[in-house]
Amino acid sequence: ARNRGIMAAASAADPSLVLGEYLVFVDTDDLLEPTYLEKAVWFLATNPRFGMVGAWSTGFGHKTFLWARGFEDGDTNLKTNMITISTVMRTQLYQQVGGLDDTLRYGMEDWDLWMRLANNGHWGYTIPEYLFWYHVSPPGKWPMIDNRILFDRFITNQTKKYPQAYSKGVPKIARTKAAPYEPTPPPGRNINAIGLCHIISHCYSSYCIIIYPYYVGLLSNLLHRCRPRILALVPWLAVGGSDQFNFNFLSRLGLHGGWEVTIVTDKDEGNPWLPQFLRITPDIFIMPKFLRSTDYPRFIVYLIESRSPDIVLVSNSERAYGLLPYLRSHAPSPVYVDYVHMEDPDWKSGGYARYSVGYKSWLDRSIFASRHVQEYVIGLGHDANKTATVMIGVDADKYVRDGKVRQAFREKLGIKESTLLIVCVARMEHQKQPHKFVEVLKKIHDAGLPFLAVYIGTGYLYQETVNRVKALRLESKIRLLGSLPNEEVSKYFSAGDIFFLPSKLEGISLAMYEAMSMGLAVVSSRVGGQPELIQKNMGFLVTPETPTEVDEYVDILTTLIHDPEYAREIGMRARRHIISNHHLDQTVQQLKVEFCKAAHVHSVSASLYGSQMSRDNSLEMATLSLEYQRLCDQVIAQWLHQQELKNAPKVQQQPAVSPSPAGPTPGTASPSPPVLDTSSSDAALGAMMLRNVSQQGLHNLRVVSDVLKEKQTYDPNMRLTLLTQEKQNRRHRPKTIIKDFNFNSFFRVGNDDIRDWVESHPYMYPQQESVAWLKNVFIAPGKSATVFDTNRSFIIQVGEKIMYTPPPSHTPQCKVVAIRKLVSVVQMYNVYGHFLSEQLPRLALVADRIQDDTAIKILIPDLETARSVFTQILNITADRLVTYKVSEPTESCTTYFVKDMYMVSSTPTGHPSSELYDSMRRDLFSSLPNTIFAHHHDHPATTRTIVFLRRDSNANERRITNEEELLAKIRDTFPSYDLIVLHRDNIAYIASMMWRAGLVVGMTGHNLAPVVFARPGTPLVEIMPENPWVHGWGVWTALGLDHWFVPVMGYQHASKDITVPVDMVVQTMTAALEAHATTTT
Repeated sequence: ARNRGIMAAASAADPSLVLGEYLVFVDTDDLLEPTYLEKAVWFLATNPRFGMVGAWSTGFGHKTFLWARGFEDGDTNLKTNMITISTVMRTQLYQQVGGLDDTLRYGMEDWDLWMRLANNGHWGYTIPEYLFWYHVSPPGKWPMIDNRILFDRFITNQTKKYPQAYSKGVPKIARTKAAPYEPTPPPGRNINAIGLCHIISHCYSSYCIIIYPYYVGLLSNLLHRCRPRILALVPWLAVGGSDQFNFNFLSRLGLHGGWEVTIVTDKDEGNPWLPQFLRITPDIFIMPKFLRSTDYPRFIVYLIESRSPDIVLVSNSERAYGLLPYLRSHAPSPVYVDYVHMEDPDWKSGGYARYSVGYKSWLDRSIFASRHVQEYVIGLGHDANKTATVMIGVDADKYVRDGKVRQAFREKLGIKESTLLIVCVARMEHQKQPHKFVEVLKKIHDAGLPFLAVYIGTGYLYQETVNRVKALRLESKIRLLGSLPNEEVSKYFSAGDIFFLPSKLEGISLAMYEAMSMGLAVVSSRVGGQPELIQKNMGFLVTPETPTEVDEYVDILTTLIHDPEYAREIGMRARRHIISNHHLDQTVQQLKVEFCKAAHVHSVSASLYGSQMSRDNSLEMATLSLEYQRLCDQVIAQWLHQQELKNAPKVQQQPAVSPSPAGPTPGTASPSPPVLDTSSSDAALGAMMLRNVSQQGLHNLRVVSDVLKEKQTYDPNMRLTLLTQEKQNRRHRPKTIIKDFNFNSFFRVGNDDIRDWVESHPYMYPQQESVAWLKNVFIAPGKSATVFDTNRSFIIQVGEKIMYTPPPSHTPQCKVVAIRKLVSVVQMYNVYGHFLSEQLPRLALVADRIQDDTAIKILIPDLETARSVFTQILNITADRLVTYKVSEPTESCTTYFVKDMYMVSSTPTGHPSSELYDSMRRDLFSSLPNTIFAHHHDHPATTRTIVFLRRDSNANERRITNEEELLAKIRDTFPSYDLIVLHRDNIAYIASMMWRAGLVVGMTGHNLAPVVFARPGTPLVEIMPENPWVHGWGVWTALGLDHWFVPVMGYQHASKDITVPVDMVVQTMTAALEAHATTTT
């Protein structure tokens, strides 16, 4: 609410308006994801302890950012509002606390409401999905937010209005998990139901109130039906062959086939493919994010009644199979079908194929990816009349070889056109036999045949395979690439000649379909349904686990390497076969036919499922199924924990005896193992992981140059918050008293890549501020505190500016020190000026975290200035500081192992964000309790103070030879001013003097860095020799300083001694003070 009209309308005292059980506020320029309100209402209806529920949000408009904050930030909300405006709340609570405060005319009324609710014992939950789009307005729209004085007054008033919340904190409410054997409720009971289709909307100048009326019975939200719809029950939206098929099939139906699609998942495993599936449909429900497991069944029934799907498809979901009796009994209308890719005798006596047999009575039809699997389930007792085979198919129009990509990628790999490239795409697990892949290629290498092989995929055998390749010295012949995005995989297929996958168990590999479509000759195993795809003269199959298996693979690959034309011919036949028989469009049409057959079965059997006996029995069956899954999840978690402890290296206490004088035996030396700081399990785990990295080779770590790209392309599970981004990054040319000054002559064309020194220049590299949360990472010794883990190294690069150096080779030999929680401000150039202007401001990105959680330690450069800033200015105790020392291989060095790392975005030299400096002043200098900046609005700047920042007397460059003459002239010219001369004095004293300064003057260089403590608008007179470094200009602009400069002709930036034009300096100071006085007036 932004005006009194809406305040009055929203008043809880108006019974004609507040009719519903829940309400939500929506700004007219904000947006809600289509599923947000359903998820929010279902959460509140099934979690009575919570009074409100919100969601993560995406900022757009003046700024763009991702906001993964909310109620879970707890007491941080007392100082900064982390909760989005479009939070759904219980109307009863809204009435109890008196609604919105209509005296707040300049913003903050939503935050005030949250605090009033907290003060009365009510709190909420944040659904961890980006379901709300917040439109960001330019600064100045909300005075209460943008004006620091008004903001501080608001906070002071809040502490008085809500003493309970501000003295004891906000309520601490946690979600509860299902209890053992907790009964599964039937649909329509214990839910305060909402008619989502009956929305009362009251809109005003900039706000809407949406009220949901109360209805008795099941949640009703009957969507208008205009096209056929499929409801897919899947475990997750993750990386894998079956998931790729789900995406391909549902994409074809939804985007090209005229169907509506709803997707429900029962696991919250990161769901890295969620963005791809959202391109198909917004109607996606990841149930663990907003429901307890016992509510899954009735929620799916609700969706069926709401969406009226024609087909309910079960695909590789163990929970969905277990809930089929419940769903069929309470929602018998749709056709129920499952799709099974393969059998797995080693997992639950057949895997999903066995589940299909066990639940055959509750399914209208079972469809299989091969005749082999169909025959397998019939042998287990499935009804043959209810089964069919539809092979998965591939989009042959998408998977086609690209000649240009082939040439570029082969050049990248360093191989000639005549050298055959062997490609394998598969998980690294026993089923796929990666050890057999290496063994076969070792024999081919020993035979002297030319080839290069790449293995794309990861898994629990990855490190073992890496070690095997190294031990056999095959690194130049076999490259293990880990997991790659689909687009990258396609490029390797374009560059490749042979697809080699020696599995011992398969359905039919989807990667095999893709490889054939792109014209690769396939060499694989005669298992599962693969003989149905690889027919005569279209590829090669070998029976696995026979004495001749390896030799047969060697013979086939040797033939293809000797005869590349034959390999190409086989590949072209394979592509023609895919186009003719296994195009994705054909698969979709065949599935539609099977859906129709299933509908026929359904028409004669649906009446069997609607009895009261069936419904009653289904409740107990669902309870037992969910309890089984709960126990499985619990046991698996315990097993994984035991495996971690089992694999962690044992740390033994070293005996207190003198070392043996004999020393190591010549020729038997091996790399030294990491040295542990303590016997903690964290340090042991870190040492184990570092040893694995060392064996893999630090130089083989994948380089991450862009954190946002890393999340979008490689690691969708990484938690990343995008905070601010300036769209108009500009640095202004300084002012001078010289009329028509020739800037191009003084600064030189090309300095800092600038061709023409006009009034202002855009930063070369726009800056996006972010915070990434990383688990189990290392911080390398060396020059820049580089973060790396077991497969990647964060060598962040902004444009051409590289922010971190690669981990040095001696990293594994350093002492391992374990830290539970850490934020690092260290990057390249760990010196006085760079620390103050580039590294310190980054801490503002996590200021609330370090204030609220004292367990978080801070990694700082080994500078006395850095220690003093944190202890004397920011009042952070010394025990929370970790000093980073630049080390060489010959010195004692430390490699830090961090369990939870807050990695703040890097600031490229000369390209800071003004918003970052604003945050520094607001969240560090003002929010933290210190005597220098706290409540600064009560102490106006002393404008009668001039601060001269002196160069270091030991400096090798730009020492002012006539400094005493200059200082005397300043005193004579400005007798009413206090002249303070500062060097590398106590930093707290420097900061306090800078905060008082009415003008700052000094030679260009690191000595000017303390201006970060000056107030915005403070005049800065910078003395510059010809063609100086101009990195500081971006800093001065971002700080909002009034930047003037004095050109000193005849000297260069590297000149040791410089005689400055005293009169020009004083005249420039006079002009700067006069301009500042005029501006202030």
